[in-house]
Amino acid sequence: TDSEQEVLFVTTGESPYYTSFYRMLYRLLDVARRAGDLRVYKDGEMTFGVRAGKFFNGDSAVDYAGASAQSLTNNSTNYVYLTVGGTLSVNTTGFPAPSATPHIPLATIVTSGGEYDHDDITDYRGRSIFAACGDVARRTVEADTAGSASPNVLTSDESGKVLTNEGATEKNYHNLPAASTGLTYTLIVQDADGMRITAASGDTIRLGGTVSVEAGYIDSTKTGSAVSLVAINETEWIATTVVGSWEIEVS
Repeated sequence: TDSEQEVLFVTTGESPYYTSFYRMLYRLLDVARRAGDLRVYKDGEMTFGVRAGKFFNGDSAVDYAGASAQSLTNNSTNYVYLTVGGTLSVNTTGFPAPSATPHIPLATIVTSGGEYDHDDITDYRGRSIFAACGDVARRTVEADTAGSASPNVLTSDESGKVLTNEGATEKNYHNLPAASTGLTYTLIVQDADGMRITAASGDTIRLGGTVSVEAGYIDSTKTGSAVSLVAINETEWIATTVVGSWEIEVS
């Protein structure tokens, strides 16, 4: 027609359709990123990588930085998993028993003739939900009687463990590993000979408002005393639960 008609266009970003669509898109992208957390991928003929991601060890969040160029055993089923301390492990014998070695199963990779394909990777990350629940419900408890001459040296793979001095005939000594965010240990004085827990070089232990010297210790000879220690960064251990009487080295 000869009459002029005005056509109106919705301003970009103001349409309900526009904003809803982009919200949905961002959610889908976020889900896609999360789906890639801790994913095992092929990065060579006989090597694999693992994407960075996070997982929970009880109440503690563990950040895993990822890895690449990890070697595989030929003509075998390779079992890839993370310990609760965040250490990547691979073997050809199977995933460990969760009650003995709490872990996050990631994948199996079947190799043959010096190579493997993407289809040879089976994703097992879904099992980690059940492994995590089992770990929270039942933790590993270990009696240890190591003395001052040869202290028990804790490792990051033992994070989450409960240790007692049951059966000790002298004071029980434990050396913490270098602090790393999320590592957790619970120690219980079951025997009146007592227990001493010492931080690694450069690390401190905090009991409430008191902080130890670097590489300092906490000590108790009170039966029934207990302490849960959590590393909140690369140098500090914090007692999140303190029962009974503990001395702390401050000088």
